[in-house]
Amino acid sequence: MLSPFFVAAVCLALVMAYVNGLHDASNAVSTTIATRAMSERAALILAAILNLLGSLLGLGMSLTGARWALDLAGLESLTHGDVHGDPLVPPMLVGVALAVICWSVLTWALGIPSSTWQAMLGAAAGAALAMGLPVPWLAALALIVLPLVVAPVVSGVASYALARGIRRLGAEDRISIGTLQFLQTLSAGAVATAHGFSDSRISMALIVLASSYQGIDMADTPAALSAMVAVSLALALGTLVGGHRIIRTLARRLTNLATVQGFAAEAVAAVVVLVGASGTGTSFSTSQSLTSSVVGSGLALGPRQIRWKLFGGILGIWVATPIACLGLGAMCTLLVHRLA
Repeated sequence: MLSPFFVAAVCLALVMAYVNGLHDASNAVSTTIATRAMSERAALILAAILNLLGSLLGLGMSLTGARWALDLAGLESLTHGDVHGDPLVPPMLVGVALAVICWSVLTWALGIPSSTWQAMLGAAAGAALAMGLPVPWLAALALIVLPLVVAPVVSGVASYALARGIRRLGAEDRISIGTLQFLQTLSAGAVATAHGFSDSRISMALIVLASSYQGIDMADTPAALSAMVAVSLALALGTLVGGHRIIRTLARRLTNLATVQGFAAEAVAAVVVLVGASGTGTSFSTSQSLTSSVVGSGLALGPRQIRWKLFGGILGIWVATPIACLGLGAMCTLLVHRLA
């Protein structure tokens, strides 16, 4: 018989996937909407389909078991790796999920792109502290600070260089606007696929841990396939609805994007996220990579093209995310623990 905790944890993980898709839909479609390469509805449909496919691909390649999920979710404090029946697992998983959902909804309401990955890592550290477990601070800081610094810097510099190079080719009539709009559609699809590939693992990790607690083996079973499909569908559905507040921030408020800048931003962001998800042992935020790429490509037109006050506020939210979610994770975990 399934425990109430297992049902609650799976439902919260699916809600988290839905909110993630809603929150991050802007990553794939904001620049194509800004440059009118695609209509908003068509862009969201494309992003939803490719988020679904990217999610299934990413989960199929990476799902390995409880140890994988513990490392991914930042819950290495449960160092024995056997979470079956562990009384600390229910309040920690539910607390982490609630904290991430609350922070994502808050930043969505503010129209600020933020990192779900760093929200989860901060919440996991807070949950561990609330349960009196040791937190591997050096490892946690590396997982948070390295992507927070590397992804935005690399994305911004690379998109600036690419936008400058494309503008030079355009000035010499070597590439047409029609070609650039087609390439931008492809790059938008690449960002959507990269987002699904990377971020689907957040919710899946919680389901794997809840299943391990319940005694359900998720290694090569129909249960694993069902969970993968459910997470992917929730992520795609959230993307289809679209986070219009954040789309407006990236598409219109941060800078004035032309087709050249839009293509450069999306192409660079897709590469950075995919490299982070598949080749570095950590995960780069799609939101941070795309936002920084938008700023870098906008700088190719000059520093006055960027709304620096808005970008400064976004940077502040990025720094605050793991800290705020640490507190939220601790409070939610303690609340669930006492209610249980």
